[in-house]
Amino acid sequence: MFIGEMLIKLAWALNHVINIYVWIVIASAIMSWVNFGQNPIVSFIRKITEPVFNFVRGLLPFTVIRGVDFSPIVVVLGIEFFVRPVLLRAVLLIARIFTG
Repeated sequence: MFIGEMLIKLAWALNHVINIYVWIVIASAIMSWVNFGQNPIVSFIRKITEPVFNFVRGLLPFTVIRGVDFSPIVVVLGIEFFVRPVLLRAVLLIARIFTG
């Protein structure tokens, strides 16, 4: 019973972390239009989003068309339609097994 409740809380926390990361991806896409110089917040946001963007660009090279990078859109769609449902369902399914 206790493990099931902890897994439900873990699913809740994962959902919020995913929400925050989606908003960070959106912010990174918007900030790419403006030069902020050496801002530490912008550097942090780029450090946590660029590896994912680079992975998507390598996997799907057509995400950059005529200098416009669509990889943030692909990342958000991938998170919303694949990562979030699969991850949260898996955790909640395991929680259901433990709660009975």
